[in-house]
Amino acid sequence: MMKNLLFVSIVCWLCLTSCASALSGFHRSGQRIIMADELPGIVDSTGGVNKYNLKMDLMKKHFSGLLLVKQMSGQSYRTVFTTHFGLRVFDFEFTGDSLTVHYCMEPLYKEKVIALFRNDFSQLFGLNRNQTGQVYSATSGANREVYRFGKKLFYCKDMDSGVVEQISFGRGWKKTVWSFSDYKSGYPSVVRINHALFPVSLELERLK
Repeated sequence: MMKNLLFVSIVCWLCLTSCASALSGFHRSGQRIIMADELPGIVDSTGGVNKYNLKMDLMKKHFSGLLLVKQMSGQSYRTVFTTHFGLRVFDFEFTGDSLTVHYCMEPLYKEKVIALFRNDFSQLFGLNRNQTGQVYSATSGANREVYRFGKKLFYCKDMDSGVVEQISFGRGWKKTVWSFSDYKSGYPSVVRINHALFPVSLELERLK
């Protein structure tokens, strides 16, 4: 009984603090439609096939290899992940909020894991854009803004460089954070994805 109460207390605390932490140091400055080019994805659609080193920890399993990403047409992206030994791990196609599984190896081919991939990559590819969002400006210090969509999705943007530094989605134990760094030609060279309590993390390093 005590353990259950402790777990519920922790989850409630995470839910209450997640929103506050995303907006800490910011004040609301308005509401407007956030256009697609203000929050670009990580894929350079003019560069053909984008290549990344991908490290992925899932539960107690570790995968590393080459991730290939190509914009097929409009809002459709194809991703193929293979290990350094040439073993195919998954082959997905993302369109809007949907995901088509062309191939996925065990033990990844599970409903919850597939849903997690859909959420992780849809944000990276910029599939959900041109939305009305709340705008928050930094109260002091760096010239940054936070765009809030609904109750759970936050984008933190450096207004001087014009790049997105972080995305957070969800609350409490369902929260996911995307961190971006080492921007070159408008695209991040390093992307890290972490989940609050779900034992999955991904790190992408862009290859030339």
